[in-house]
Amino acid sequence: MKPFLVVLTIVVATTCGGWYYGIHVPAKNEIRLIQAQSPEERARQNTKEEVATLLAQIKRYRERLPSDADPSWLAQEVVELAQKAGVQLISITQVVPRSLDKFTLLSVNLQLTASYHQLGAFLDEVERSPHFIRVDSFSVDRAETDERGSVQVTFSTIVLPLLVQDAAT
Repeated sequence: MKPFLVVLTIVVATTCGGWYYGIHVPAKNEIRLIQAQSPEERARQNTKEEVATLLAQIKRYRERLPSDADPSWLAQEVVELAQKAGVQLISITQVVPRSLDKFTLLSVNLQLTASYHQLGAFLDEVERSPHFIRVDSFSVDRAETDERGSVQVTFSTIVLPLLVQDAAT
């Protein structure tokens, strides 16, 4: 019976050793490797999500800009907003587009008359416009006899060149 126990002990020890070194140790090493790579992979996934979010924001912002450097676009846009607010336009002057680094600046000067509430409504319309329109200068001269004042305002927007737009998509 002793030789049988010795052989059985050797077989069990060999089997356990083979299992330990053949299955357990490699699996444990793989677990350590996965645990070491896990923060890197999380960081990579977070970066991908952040880039996707930023690209979506860029797309939304780009959609607010005109696609063409035509100064009449800005003039038409602010005239529509002025009409919605009920202000009376006196003159509209389109400024020649200016190149600034990689952008083109479109500007338009308006002279109008409006009451305090009409002027507020007009500026609110500009602020809530789906397009990016900036007020560059603003001056008001109050009329002596009427509650409407004379207003001079300059609006502007920018146009991205096609190469900048293409790189963002």
